[in-house]
Amino acid sequence: LAFTYNGDIYRYNINSKELIKITNNVDYDYRPIWSPSGDKIGFTSNRSGNFDVYIIDSKGGHPERLTFNSNFDGLYCWPEAEKLYIGTYRSFKGKRTYEINKDGKILKKVVDYGMFKAKKNSKGEYLFISEGVDTSRRKYTGSASRDILVYDEKNKKIDYKVKNSYMNIFPVWGESDNIIYYISNKDGTANIWKKNLSSNSESKITNFNSKEVQWLYSSPDGRYLSFVADYEPFIYDTGLKKIKKIDIEIETDYPFTSKKLKKIGFSGFKEAEISRDGKNILFACEGDILKNDTNKKNDDEVYPKNLTDTPEWERDIVWSPNNQIFAYVSTKGGTFDIHISDVSGKHTKRLTSNSEIETLLDFSKNGRYLAYCRFPQTVIIHDMKDHKEKKILEMPYLYDLSWGPNNEYLVISRSDINYNQDIYIISKDGKFKRNISLSSGGCFNPKWNKKGDEVYWIENKFGKYSIKKLNINPKNKDGVSIKSDDDFILNEKQKEVYSLKGKEIKDFRLIDEDKSISIAVNSDSLKGIIKYNMEEEKAEILVKNQKIESMRVNDKNERIYYLSGGSLYSIRYSGRDTDSYSAESF
Repeated sequence: LAFTYNGDIYRYNINSKELIKITNNVDYDYRPIWSPSGDKIGFTSNRSGNFDVYIIDSKGGHPERLTFNSNFDGLYCWPEAEKLYIGTYRSFKGKRTYEINKDGKILKKVVDYGMFKAKKNSKGEYLFISEGVDTSRRKYTGSASRDILVYDEKNKKIDYKVKNSYMNIFPVWGESDNIIYYISNKDGTANIWKKNLSSNSESKITNFNSKEVQWLYSSPDGRYLSFVADYEPFIYDTGLKKIKKIDIEIETDYPFTSKKLKKIGFSGFKEAEISRDGKNILFACEGDILKNDTNKKNDDEVYPKNLTDTPEWERDIVWSPNNQIFAYVSTKGGTFDIHISDVSGKHTKRLTSNSEIETLLDFSKNGRYLAYCRFPQTVIIHDMKDHKEKKILEMPYLYDLSWGPNNEYLVISRSDINYNQDIYIISKDGKFKRNISLSSGGCFNPKWNKKGDEVYWIENKFGKYSIKKLNINPKNKDGVSIKSDDDFILNEKQKEVYSLKGKEIKDFRLIDEDKSISIAVNSDSLKGIIKYNMEEEKAEILVKNQKIESMRVNDKNERIYYLSGGSLYSIRYSGRDTDSYSAESF
């Protein structure tokens, strides 16, 4: 078996249980595919920046890069010694399948059609899935479902082989050219199904109820299937019709060098979160969480303290309103779970424990509740007093989440299957939700004002970026009732606060007691931060020629904090007194 673990490729001998690490790279190597002779392994990697196709000796060594394209290239199959098949976005029409040789030379585009996860058999037929949207929703049916098709290259014909309203993914050829296997949730759980294309008969191969099958592959002769079910590897013998779980023990070193430097300079930051009182900063740096104060006078004596110092990754930091604890997501338990810690880092507690990914953390303004998203579709509220949880929303796909100042409502952004993103207000008990943006464009990054009676967000409509707001106080002459007013009124009452055509608004924050907005802009002609006074309708540039990666503000310090190039900087609301912050990595 060849498989991916922690972004590296491994080879495992099922009989001898010998395990060999084939690649060893800090970037992500995945989707290993054996050559027909078994002496090479092809894989997809972003080690050169974007994802390209590489091949390496099956015993290890130096990989050879086959594709050099600024868009995504991914290896699909390697059915013939001199021919590999890749999926690539180098065509403006979308993802297409190309035939290349072992030198990476493109031989041809197979067909001008969106074939995903294509597998070629000896008859020159390509088995693939249709374009759609991957979803982790159990028992999902709907327009985002995927079908399984076969393209007959000789006769230039495409036929549906599995067509229904369920999710049908990862098809592979079986023990003959008339047999296929695939993953489907048609019985409610993602299991493996077998279909005879000659008789059109189907049978269910696996019968998992609590596990979900992912990543199905077949051996070159179709005798064996390998698959993963909730992170556990299995093999299915199509001849004996037996399933075997593979127990693989991996002892591996942490792939990043532990540095002991006096100063690493102004780089390496992925997140920077300022405490509500403006006194401390938490950094996500090289997978750890560092803490420092914001007093620049102490910078020569007080260096950031590493609060986590684990070989796993920590991210998604959020401060509690009391400035004494913070929450974050860590892989120290094996998956992305939520942990909390005091500011010393000495007292920590794991809040969640499951195989799914937690993200989008936010404390209620009174600190009683922690809301988060169990990606990609579930909003959960965790009571910090009794540590009980309540699921309040199931709605894919979620991208933003923020508590309102009154602790009763949250605002989220979510995308539907057509990638249309809108802003919703939901109640704490989950009984009420309302789309308030109602836009044909993409709406994201919602923010509350201090009173909690206005919601602001970014809208991208045909390349025109703007900041919009809606007053949700029905007593205000410009306000609406989100519970009783119809969509027409909500749409009519929206106001465009600021707009930029052809320039990307990446982020914004309300400052100066909600009288002004700091706006992070990223475009070829303008990179930096704009301050816009909403009362005077006046804009000024505070930061020039810096690509802004994220931005935070703190009213106590009256400063804007922003990340650029992995470095943290700050500037006063007035535009004066710029600072930069360094870090020490332990």
